[in-house]
Amino acid sequence: MTGHDMSRYWRLVNNDGGLITGTWWVTRPDDKKGTSHVKPIDVVMWSEGRHHGLTLKPDDFTAFVTDGVVEPISIRARHDHVQSEAGHRLAEIEAVVLTVIAAAEWPNDEAAES
Repeated sequence: MTGHDMSRYWRLVNNDGGLITGTWWVTRPDDKKGTSHVKPIDVVMWSEGRHHGLTLKPDDFTAFVTDGVVEPISIRARHDHVQSEAGHRLAEIEAVVLTVIAAAEWPNDEAAES
């Protein structure tokens, strides 16, 4: 897992080693509800054995995570076969989203203001 500090409000996080890998866009939890948003930038859903994969792009879904709980993800992929595969692998996608959220590090605003 690798995180890239893009600003104080969002990160790019790369994950690898599993069957769902790639780059994710992650927002800092908002102040009111503590909700973060996660979008796939270039994420591959690999087959068993990693012989082929299908790619998820930013418009395919946004995951909302509040207090470590992923709200139900609505996949809206541009291709039916990607939509179907993502629907079957939703539990795997949710698990990766939680891992990606946990990997993003955020600055302490109070320390920055002192």
